[in-house]
This record gives sequence, structure tokens and C-alpha cells, in this order.
Amino acid sequence: MSFTCNISMKNTSNTANSNTNKSDSKIFQIYDRMFKRLLTLSSRIVIALINSLFKTSYLPDSKITYNWTEHTGDELERTVADVILTVNDEHSYHMEAQMYPDEEIEFRVFDYGYKHALTTRRGHCELKFPEPHIIFLYKHNNFPDNVSIFLNFGTQGIFEYKVPSLRLLEYSPKELEKKDLLILLPFMILKLRPDIEKKRTPKNMEALRSLIFNDIMGLIRKNQEAGTITAADAAHLLEMTRKLYNHLYARYKEFVEGGLNDMIQDELVLETDIIIAENTKKVREELKLETDLLIEESTKKLQKEFKLKTASAIAENTRKLREEFKLKTDAAIAQNTKKIQEEAKLKADAAIAQNTKKIQEEAKLKADAAIAQNTKKIQEEAKLKADAAIAQNTKKIQEEAKLKADAVIAQNTKKIQEEAKLKADAAIAQNTKKIQEEAKLRTDIAIAENTKKFEEELEQYQLDTIHKLYSKLGSIDQVSELLELPIETIQAALR
Repeated sequence: MSFTCNISMKNTSNTANSNTNKSDSKIFQIYDRMFKRLLTLSSRIVIALINSLFKTSYLPDSKITYNWTEHTGDELERTVADVILTVNDEHSYHMEAQMYPDEEIEFRVFDYGYKHALTTRRGHCELKFPEPHIIFLYKHNNFPDNVSIFLNFGTQGIFEYKVPSLRLLEYSPKELEKKDLLILLPFMILKLRPDIEKKRTPKNMEALRSLIFNDIMGLIRKNQEAGTITAADAAHLLEMTRKLYNHLYARYKEFVEGGLNDMIQDELVLETDIIIAENTKKVREELKLETDLLIEESTKKLQKEFKLKTASAIAENTRKLREEFKLKTDAAIAQNTKKIQEEAKLKADAAIAQNTKKIQEEAKLKADAAIAQNTKKIQEEAKLKADAAIAQNTKKIQEEAKLKADAVIAQNTKKIQEEAKLKADAAIAQNTKKIQEEAKLRTDIAIAENTKKFEEELEQYQLDTIHKLYSKLGSIDQVSELLELPIETIQAALR
């Protein structure tokens, strides 16, 4: 939403023109600058103003973009500068604060709206006007709820261009708070302006003091503590109130001699300094908390990365050792198996040969002693017995060879595994120690650099704060008490 603001200084009324002088021109400029300055406060308080005037519901952190333009009135010395606030790059609004009567205010609002629509048009055949609103900063008996212009387009019809208005001085400060119009609180000291201009009495002087101290300052402090407005907003609202008081009332002799000027100046400046000091302390605490969280988060991140790298290295090392161990084990088992098989074969061949020779000799002796007719039978029986003996003997030899081979393989395998485990444990321990030392060194360096940077920024911020408070208070003791720092520290900083 685009939102145009302008303090009108043009006056077509003959009566108003007759009363306008150089002093009024300066006051116009004061209101103009003040109103624009208020619109540059935090988005929270500016969005609250827009939501209240135009019945919208923007979020406090909505985006506001400032676009500055200038329009020149009939007299060169009354050139007025507009500020266009673009909210969320979408809708448009135009607000104008009016300090003195102006019979052509609605025409000027329409003119600004037309220029804005012409400048920001997106299509060649469509002009989108911002919705306007006037804020009257003076009392008048005939304030309308709306001012209108009737646009006659001939046969196409007549259109009523309405401009709603807000009669600010008809509201109390508490009513402004309820309507979320806290940004306009400094203008509340205009409520007593007509009475004080006529005559300065103890009654209206006390009313002004109460209005500033109890209503304006009280509401600013209350809403700042509640978080409705920021500390920076509160400080600027108090400063705007002080400046407006100086231009409206500080020149009166009764206020000077009665001490009201000094009292109001001291209270407004002190309240502003207190808010700044409290906000400084809060920012410092938040900065320390954020730094601690950043260091903790950085440490956790480094530890996590170190853990991941360590686990990855251990896993990779373990896999490599397992592969090497498997290769060595497979080679050893294959070599051992081949050796056992060769030895078993040699033993089996020798046993079979020896047994065969023995059987053959026995068979030959039996065959020679037997009767010739039983030779064939004996030979068959001998063959059967020889086969059985050979089979039995072969089985026994194979079983014995297998037992010996299993024992040798088991013993060799155990020895290889123990040696591999020792080597793996030593490698993992050495690798883990190296990674931990490197991670610790990196963590220490990161924490040292982060801590040094924070201390330098905090020291510079503290020096700036001491100089600002001393320039306002003029007392080292007050600055020391306000910031809770030794006097020697304040003196050293001021050198």
C-alpha cells in the first residue's frame, strides 16, 4: 500500500492569509518536518497508524518503502515535500496532516492522488488513486466527517471523491492509545494552545505540565515497557514532544520565570536518556546472549563435524583392514590347505602302496600253499579282503590327515587374526588422536576470533554510549551511576 503524507501550508482563505506571517511559516515547517520524522519510526508504530486510520490489518513487520517527491504550490516559499510509503508493494493510501484552515484541502489531496496514480500506473488505461485521509491538528467548530469533490464526467455521470478526516484534538491521549494512534501523541500538547495563547495562568500551566508528564510521557513509558512501541520509538516521541513544546510555549515569560521550562526540559531529556540507557543495557544483554548462543552453536557444529569425520575415518579404516585381513587369511588358508592336501596325498599313496604290497605278498604265499584247484577261489577272497582293508585303511588315514590339517589351520588363523587386530587398534588410535587434535585447534581458533570480535564491538559501543551520555548529562558521576561502571573507566573513555 502506498501512503502519501503532506503538511499543507497553502491557505486560500482571506482570513487565514491575513494572519499568516513569517512566524507561522516557521511553525508550518516545524509540523511538516515533525510529521515526516514520525513516519520514519519503526514499521510497528507506523503500521499501527495505517491500520487505525484505514481499518486495515497489516502485520507489524510489514515492508515499508519510502519514496520522496516534491510538489510546488502557488508561492515558492510554500513548496511542500511529500513522502510516499509503499506497504508490501501492493495497495495505496494518502494521508495529509492539516494545521490551519484551508478551503481547498480536498482539491490538493485529489491533485496529489492523481499525480501519484499517474506516476505509479501499471497499465496505459488505468489510474489507481490512493485512498486519502486528512488529520486536522487544530480545533474548528465546523469540522466535517468527510470532505468531498464531485467529478462531473458529463454523459458518463458524476463521481463523488470522498476524503475522510480525523479531528485529532477531540481525542484524549488515552483515546489515542486505544485507537493505536500513539505515533500522534506529541501533537496532544496542541490541545491547550488556544487557552495559553490568550493568557498564561497557574491553572493552564499546571494543566500543560500534567498533560506532558502524566498523559504523554506516562503513555509513552507504559507502551514502551509493554512492548507496544520500541525503545527507539519512545525516545523519538519524547524528543518530538520536547521540540514542539519549545516552539509553542518556551518563549513565554511566565513559563521561564515559573520554572516550567526547566522542569519540562529536564524531565523530557532525563526520560529520553533513561530509555536510551535501558535499551542500551538490554541490547548489550541480548548481544551477549546471541554471542553465547553463536559460540555454543559453533562448538556443537564443530563437534558434530568432528564426530562425523571420525566415524567416517574409522569406518573406512576398518573396512580397509578387513579387506586386507580377508585377503591375507584367504591366501594363508589356500596355501595351508594345498600343503595339507599334498602331504595327505603323499601319506595316502605310501600307505596304499605299502598295504598293497603286503596283501599281495600274503596272497602270493597263500596261493602257493593252496591246492591248485582252489587258487582261483583264494585269489578272489584275497582280492575282496584287500579291497576292504584298503578302504578301511584309506578312510582312517584321511580322517587323521583331516584332523591334523584342521588343527594347523585353526592355530594359524588365530595367530593371523590377533596380529591383524593389534595393527588395526594401533592405526585407529593413532588416526583418532590426530583428528581430535586438529578439531580442537580449529575450535580454539574460531572461539578466540569470535570472542575478540565481540569484545572489540562491545568496547566501541560502550565508548560511544559513554560519550553520548556525558554530552547530555555533563556529569561523570551520573554517567557512572547510570551505566553501572567505575568512575575511572568513564574518565579513561572520555580521554
